[in-house]
Amino acid sequence: MKIGILIPLKSKQVSKNWQTTCKSLAATIASLENQTNKDFDYMVVGHEAPDFMMNKVWQSQVVFHSISEIAPPPSVGATQHEYTIDKNSKITKALILLKQRSPSIKLWFALDADDLVHQDLINVVSQLSEPAGVILNQGYLYYPQSNRVVPTQQFSMYCGSSGMIADKYINCPTEFSLETMKQVPFCRYSHMALDSFFNKEIKQAFVVPNKPLVTYILAHGDNISDDYRGSVIAKFKGWLKPFIKGRAPSKQFKQEFGLDLQ
Repeated sequence: MKIGILIPLKSKQVSKNWQTTCKSLAATIASLENQTNKDFDYMVVGHEAPDFMMNKVWQSQVVFHSISEIAPPPSVGATQHEYTIDKNSKITKALILLKQRSPSIKLWFALDADDLVHQDLINVVSQLSEPAGVILNQGYLYYPQSNRVVPTQQFSMYCGSSGMIADKYINCPTEFSLETMKQVPFCRYSHMALDSFFNKEIKQAFVVPNKPLVTYILAHGDNISDDYRGSVIAKFKGWLKPFIKGRAPSKQFKQEFGLDLQ
């Protein structure tokens, strides 16, 4: 079962640190290309290509594609809605282009450009019996600045890199626009509410693997979620959490999520 992976990249215009953004994407791709099962295709869509992506190919196919149909959010004062439209537009364009070149894809995964995947992700999912979808509830929160990893069984509550949808339920547009974008379930449902798509809209069961397969990288300096902690107390709690609930990442963790490839 071939997996299609859609990676939206934020614009340099709204990145707090473009070098950090590019470094995070490189780590995401390293973990992805380190899969034990290579039966997948992936694409990164953004307004600007990092230098290392200019001639990047995967299985002889170009990885990065630009988007010009929609402008990036404003560099100052961008709203959460504007960030969401930006991300969803890139997911949609990646979906359209990747479906055209890889029509045999059976399952789609929207992966953020600063998260890591376990080396067995594709292998585990490929062994499932044609699921309507997958929700990744087991995973890790990784704080590189404090060198701590926090395991969680509510990963989909924290991170967008937590949902997969079968191709037959994805309703891929033939052309990109702000209107056709609304056809895509990843754009209609937040990661926290994707279970409603399966339970209420298509009324099909989804699978929850019992193995932690994704890692959400936090507090690396360019998370949009960092802006939500406005008060001093909220910021202190965010700083304290990995020390209370976490542990230092093991050698095995680094190997499984490609951190030893950096």
